[in-house]
Amino acid sequence: MHHNKIKTAVARELCAFVWELGTRFESQQPQP
Repeated sequence: MHHNKIKTAVARELCAFVWELGTRFESQQPQP
C-alpha cells in the first residue's frame, strides 16, 4: 500500500504551508 507515502507527502506539504503562512503572519504583524 502507498497510503503511508501519500500521508507523508500531504503532511509535508501541509506543514510547509502552515510554516510559510506563520512566518508571513509574524513578519506582517510583529508582536512584542
